[in-house]
Order: sequence, then C-alpha cells, then structure tokens
Amino acid sequence: MVNKNIIDIAYDAVSEINKKEKKNFSFEEILHSIESTKLYTMSQIKEQLGEIYTGLSQDKRFILNGEGKWELCENLTIEQITQISNAMYEAGLYKDNDEEEQDEETRKQAQLNKEKEEEESSTTLDEFVYDEDEEDDQFSSNSKANSEFEDELEEEEEEEEEE
Repeated sequence: MVNKNIIDIAYDAVSEINKKEKKNFSFEEILHSIESTKLYTMSQIKEQLGEIYTGLSQDKRFILNGEGKWELCENLTIEQITQISNAMYEAGLYKDNDEEEQDEETRKQAQLNKEKEEEESSTTLDEFVYDEDEEDDQFSSNSKANSEFEDELEEEEEEEEEE
C-alpha cells in the first residue's frame, strides 16, 4: 500500500501552487510537484505510480474531472463536485464500493468453486484407476471363499442324506 505521506505531500505541494494560481493539474504535474519537495526522487515516485494514482482517487481532497485533470475539492462548490462525480459514474469511470466488494466476492466464490471442481475431478479419476494386481487378489480370495462355501454346502447335503 502507498505510504500515506506521499499523498499528503502531493496535497501540500499542489495546495502551494494553487494558492498562487487556482488551476487543475495533470497527473504528471502532481508527480513533479511531489518531486519538487525533494522528499522523493522521480525514480522513487515512478516505482509507486499505481499506488499514487489510487491514493489520489481515494483521497477526498482530490477529484478527477472528465478531462483527465485533478482538482482540489476545496476549490469547487458542492454542486460542481456532484456534477463531476455523477458524470464519472455515468461514464463508468467510478465504481461503487459495494459493487467492487460484490465483484470481489463473486471472483473469490468462482475461484473456490473452480478449485473444488478440480479437486473432485482429480479425486474421481484416481479412484477409478485399474489395478490388475488388486483384481487378481480379489479374485483369488473370492475363489477361496467360494470353494469353502461349496465344501460346506456339500457337507450339509451329505449330512441330510445320512439322516
């Protein structure tokens, strides 16, 4: 997870620029503003690009407008923020957290089902492996049992005849 400080650093750096000139910022401009603080080198920043982007998306102080520019929410009215958010939802660029959690649960359940099916199918195949030696052992023990049973029957018949 991204170091929370880097998002705070981005906010502080952008806020300083914004005090002089109210404007929106490209992602690249935000990265350069982080670098200008001298707390991170550009190579360190580049290693965390995804985390920084995600952090900005989740931070309530920033909002991404439909033009690919980031704005500080403190410079916008509630109506403007609502308008931008609604447009992003309609365009499918924002996802509801509940939907994301549900999608994650669906993916996890699908993975569990797949693993269970694979386990069952491999177990089933192993159970039906043909083993000639085992069949021979069963046949010989069955033959012995059958001959013993036949012997007992013959003895019983002989005893009955004698009576």
